[in-house]
Amino acid sequence: MFSHSFIGSTQHESTAKITAEAEKEAAELLANTKLETQTLLSSAQLQVAKNRADADRIMSKAEGKIAPWIEKKKEYETKLREMAVYEYLSQNEDLVISGKMDDEGVNVMTVADSILQSAKDPGSRSAILAELAIIGKASILNTTDTATTPAG
Repeated sequence: MFSHSFIGSTQHESTAKITAEAEKEAAELLANTKLETQTLLSSAQLQVAKNRADADRIMSKAEGKIAPWIEKKKEYETKLREMAVYEYLSQNEDLVISGKMDDEGVNVMTVADSILQSAKDPGSRSAILAELAIIGKASILNTTDTATTPAG
């Protein structure tokens, strides 16, 4: 019976030793696998960062090249919007467009003429005020012309 116990003990030790070696080898393989996995992931992340930096540089360069074109495009779009506004304004029959803002005489004459043309009653308040404006501007222009004409 003694030998049977000794054999069982030896078998148990052998099994424990094999198990320990297998666990050790499995732990080493797992550690090596994790290390290689991390190395591959790090390498891939580095490549991704390099690719993104290259893409950003290329995009920056392209944006620099097309910036003048984009500016021209925006100018064109602004002109189109401006023309759409003018088209809309042109459909308003009551709208009077005259010269520059600083040319008050022409502006007053244009508005007064428009009022006189559209007035149904020549004795209306608007028509009378328009006539007075025209007379007033005409007398100012006449006075200015007389003052600037050399006496001869």
